[in-house]
Amino acid sequence: MMKRFLIPCLCMLSFLAVSTAQELKFFASCWSPPAWMKTSGNLIGGTLKPGYEKQLALYFRNFIEAYEALNIPIQAITLQNEPNFLPPAYPGMKLSAEQERDISTAVYEEFHENLGDKRELNTEIWINDHNFEFWEKADRVLHELAQKGQKHVVKAVAFHNYSNVPVTAMTRLHELHPETDIQFTEHSEWGVSGMHNIQSYFMNWSRSYVYWVAMTTQKLDEHNQSPYNRIGELSPTLLVEKEDGSPDWYVTPEYYLLAQFAKFVRPGARRIYCDPGSIDQVSFVAFRNFDGYVAVVAVNQSNTTREFGLSCRGKFVNSKLPAKTVATLVWQD
Repeated sequence: MMKRFLIPCLCMLSFLAVSTAQELKFFASCWSPPAWMKTSGNLIGGTLKPGYEKQLALYFRNFIEAYEALNIPIQAITLQNEPNFLPPAYPGMKLSAEQERDISTAVYEEFHENLGDKRELNTEIWINDHNFEFWEKADRVLHELAQKGQKHVVKAVAFHNYSNVPVTAMTRLHELHPETDIQFTEHSEWGVSGMHNIQSYFMNWSRSYVYWVAMTTQKLDEHNQSPYNRIGELSPTLLVEKEDGSPDWYVTPEYYLLAQFAKFVRPGARRIYCDPGSIDQVSFVAFRNFDGYVAVVAVNQSNTTREFGLSCRGKFVNSKLPAKTVATLVWQD
């Protein structure tokens, strides 16, 4: 199960918790640097002032070290949440490809070079953190870093899905830069069609899926919750507070649908090839866990029960999947 939520320094902090026994992995997405670094002089609007790349890099270091002091290690940061959109009413910052390139370099240098009395940080740097249509901008950033011998500074390109551009854009980027990871960092998916979308993210080289947002208060407008304080594309959340101030919550159906992935696809699993099936019959995505078990997530979006067969290493099984159903098949390979 993935969760993403606002924290006071105007970054986003996300984690993957497969179960209470599993290690938590956090990544953070900046929504706005401090106002004094920006051309707008405000958390809302503007861009980074020219020449402030090193100050922003130091800000990221201070953020990471402050959270590590609270036993919250930050595995990765995205340089800017949705850097191609300037929100009119909540914190944001627009960045050009040149700015993302230069900030990436400055952050890497702050983490790894000219350290003096500072320690090295192994936090990964992810760029883009926006919709599929910006894959060409990410390609440009990676290409220009490669020309400077600095492609290693970016570990991954992160994507959201708030447009009509096909998910295959991630594959197009992967084919050009196979050594750079693809991460899917934001979108809410509901119902069986949403589970098919998650299958598609993994089939197009994403190493993750992050649900926006995992939990909110009982009164959606109780606080300034930015884009998710209303019922709509981003709400309701997986978990909802039962009563004001209550430590208890109730869950929406997607909590269980997402568990078809999170419960059976273990940390470190690798996606393996399988016939993807079809949306009018049954669609599939397959993973091999490091314990030798194979997990195949199957989705039936149709209105009727569908029969299907699975074949692996000479073994074959027939099964049925009821209408509007998601199931996971697991076996020892």
